[in-house]
This record gives sequence, structure tokens and C-alpha cells, in this order.
Amino acid sequence: MAESEMVAIDVECRWGSNVFVLPSCDPALTVAELREVASEEILVPLTRLKLIGLKTCSGRLAKDGDTLGSLRLARGAGARDGLPTLACICMGTVDAHALPPPTADAHVRDDLDDDASVAPPVDVMSPFEWLLRSGRLPAPYANLELVWSDNFEHDGPPDPARWSFDEDCNRWIHGSSHGELQQYTGAAARNAFVEGGRLVVEARREACEGCAFTSARLRTRGLGDWLYGRIEVCAKLPAAARGLWPAIWMLPTDTSELGAWPSSGEIDLAEHVGHEPGTIYASVHTALRNGRKGNHARRRANVPDAHAAYHAYALEWEPDELRFFVDGRCFLRVRRDNPSPAAWPFSRPFHLVLNLAVGGRWAGRHGIDPSAFPARLHVKYVRVFQLPQS
Repeated sequence: MAESEMVAIDVECRWGSNVFVLPSCDPALTVAELREVASEEILVPLTRLKLIGLKTCSGRLAKDGDTLGSLRLARGAGARDGLPTLACICMGTVDAHALPPPTADAHVRDDLDDDASVAPPVDVMSPFEWLLRSGRLPAPYANLELVWSDNFEHDGPPDPARWSFDEDCNRWIHGSSHGELQQYTGAAARNAFVEGGRLVVEARREACEGCAFTSARLRTRGLGDWLYGRIEVCAKLPAAARGLWPAIWMLPTDTSELGAWPSSGEIDLAEHVGHEPGTIYASVHTALRNGRKGNHARRRANVPDAHAAYHAYALEWEPDELRFFVDGRCFLRVRRDNPSPAAWPFSRPFHLVLNLAVGGRWAGRHGIDPSAFPARLHVKYVRVFQLPQS
């Protein structure tokens, strides 16, 4: 196969299998053509190989054709451009818990030279990103439908059919319980806008309504409200700096039955505070367990380049479980072990919130870095998948 024909190869593309991605891919190939390509052993220059979440991504090759975990690398028939080649076959399942961050090195031994090694970057692709590339969703989510999305294709203000500016929260975020220092503005202030295929949420150091900073808080309430499914946001965080608090989270759309926070619940897909570079928090708040009490379900993920690269932060929400992911790696599971609404208020529709706060009791505990502004949260896309309605 000529190098120009190297493609993203579909190996069944199931949740329990995976995909090879070769740098010189041809996006024009159809799924059927990819299947045909995958039916043969493909010779690949070793130094151009990218692995996606395979169990052997940090493994060492033995001699010709040995199988290690889920990947077989066999000795190639020759060399291309002076490089050793390997025949690659996906043999087994992905190990989701062993996935390194996308910028981590995958050290693969060259079986033609025991002293040589290469460290290609690992390119983690979620099954849902594969859906957008191939038009086919891997099992066990084959029945899911893309029900809501925004790819931010048009420059200007955020699409008013999908997003609204939440200025109502200014009434309470400046109080003693939060202590945030920004004033959330509306569309006219341009603290949130679409530019170059990205949503930008910008915090600026400027006086407004008695506050020293301005920013934006966007929500989908009334425009996108969901009960169960998968919510995925691909975002790049602002540069790590004291006082910044970007967040991707969800709130209940109707609090009339269970009451105000925390009784109606809160789901945090990804929160970051600037004095903890490369650390992402996911958490869940309920009446029984919440941040005010300090006993809420919470876990952090290490994403060293969260400020320099885009990562997919996702929630898989089922009637009895919440699962949180970074780039397809599940790092927090919260199960319904108590049917009481005080412990599990997540049987009602929620909506998405994107914001960039400044200061507060958590993010501002080490002060504010004045050189951080303007600070920007960039969002590449938002996608929501659900099972079809019966």
C-alpha cells in the first residue's frame, strides 16, 4: 500500500475493539472501503504508527509475530523509505483504564532492532468521534442518536437557538457562599462569541456593575434539556493562572418540585481551578452529599495539557449510574444506591452550563493573577446522544 493510501482503519469499530489511526489518512474513504482495507494485514512504517488505547500501547514487542494483549505486531516483508515496517492487526479489546493522556508517549519496541524504540503520540478517539467520521456508532451504543449538537461553524454571537446568556445568577454568586469577582454579561458585551470554528468564553479585567472582572455564563436551558444519554464537550482550558475557574456542568431545568440547590442536584463534567494546573474535577451534588457539606462524590483526573490541547469531557447518564470521562477514559462512576430524591435527584431533565468564573472561595483562595487576563475557555463542539424515543 502506498503511503498516500494510509487511512484510519476500521477494525469492527466496536466499543470493545479499537481503531488504528495513521497520520496520512484519506477522509474521503467510505466505511465499506475501510472495512476492505482492514481485512488485510497492512504494512505500516513503524515510526508513523499511532495507537489508540490498546492494552499494549506501553508494551514491548517480542520477536516475529508474538501477540501481546490486544495487538499483534508482526515482522514486515520489507522496509519503506528505509524504515522498518510492521503488519498490524487489532486482536482484542481496549483497556479503558490504561489509556494515557493524548500527549503521552506510547513506547513500542522495534522488533527489527532490539536497541531501537520509537515514541509516537497516542491519539485517543472516542467512539462518538468515530461516529462523526464514519457515520456509524460502535456497540453497545448502536441505537443512540445524535439529538443535539453545536459545532460553532458561524462567527459571531453564540447561536440563540441553542444558547442563552445567564445573567440572573449575578444576584447570588457575589455573596459570601461563592465570593466570585466577575460580572456575567449578555451578548452585547462579547464575553462569549464564536470565532474560527470555536466558541470562546472570555474573562476580562474591566469594571462592571461594581465588579473588577467581566465574563460569560452560557446555558442551554429551554433550548437543550435532556434526561439520560451522553453529553460530550470538547474544550481547551485557559492558561493555568491563580483565580481562574472554568467549568462544564449541568443543572436541573425545573427546581419547583425538589427545591433550590443542592436539593435538585448538580452534575459537574469538568471543573478546573487555576492554582492546580493540569487537574480536572468531576463531581455530583445532592441534598445528602454536596460541596457545602464537603461530602460530595468527586474525583480528579490528571490532564497535563488541558490548557494547550482540546480534550473531550463527557458524561454518560443512565437511570442508575453517572459515568465521567476524559478522552474516553472513565475516571468517576456514581451509582444510585439510594432511591430517595435527596440522594438521587437525577431522574429529571438537566441542561448544560459553560462558564469562566474569576475568584471565589475555591478558585480565589490563592489570590488572582492579574497577568492572566484576558483569559479564554475554547470549546470545539458540544454533542448530546440519546436512545431513540419508543
